[in-house]
Amino acid sequence: MGPTLPSLVIFNRSSKLGEEKCFEAPFLEITRRDNIDERGRFVEGDMIFPNYLDTFRPTKFDPRWKNAIVVFTIDNSFTEEELEEIGKSFTEISEKTCVRFLERTTERDFVFIQRGVVDSGCWSFVGRVGGKQIINLEPPICIRNGSISHEILHTLGRVHEQSRFDRDSYVSIDYLNVVEGLESNFRKYSMEQRPSYGIPYDYGSIMHYSAYAFARNPEKPTIIPKQIGVDIGQRIALSLRDAQTINRIYSCQPTIY
Repeated sequence: MGPTLPSLVIFNRSSKLGEEKCFEAPFLEITRRDNIDERGRFVEGDMIFPNYLDTFRPTKFDPRWKNAIVVFTIDNSFTEEELEEIGKSFTEISEKTCVRFLERTTERDFVFIQRGVVDSGCWSFVGRVGGKQIINLEPPICIRNGSISHEILHTLGRVHEQSRFDRDSYVSIDYLNVVEGLESNFRKYSMEQRPSYGIPYDYGSIMHYSAYAFARNPEKPTIIPKQIGVDIGQRIALSLRDAQTINRIYSCQPTIY
């Protein structure tokens, strides 16, 4: 029996796509102290923008799904246990925000949740890009609620918390400990490219890098919080500010939060 989701989330396995051509992404093994989504070779590890192969122009993207409804299909090779974990992420996001998930019938724009091949990692397109777009989840490493929710929030238009325009007031980056050639993963967006929506910086965001992301020496952090005693990089659940940001992106009222 498939996962149970809120009444406003439609999750019907009977209409899934058949076989899909797998888009394999290169995978970077860095350190076991980071998050799996930080090890890929896409933008900041796990993000693909619509014109990723052309140039980096995030200001051109419209991250919103119409009426806050994400249309999706799911790879039919996921196991029941893996589907249950995906369902947990749908449930959490639907309970904490106004976003809903609708299984595709004939809609043009939709997300295909793909069961990734070995070493493909976790990654997603950012925002609604038009037509079919992919969330890639490699089992078992990506099949946990926090990692799945992280990728879904990319699909909803979120980028990483530490790339905010104001991040230097909250964290320091040790570029000397960043793997050579991967320094661009710590770029900052302008306020126009990545608005804060009036939400304060969130050390506890599910979208924040871990302290050891892209570390040359895995025993030393690359990101040092300026507030003493805080942890960064959790992949357990959406924070309050994660939910508030999604609700402001979609100009809607919160549900639980």
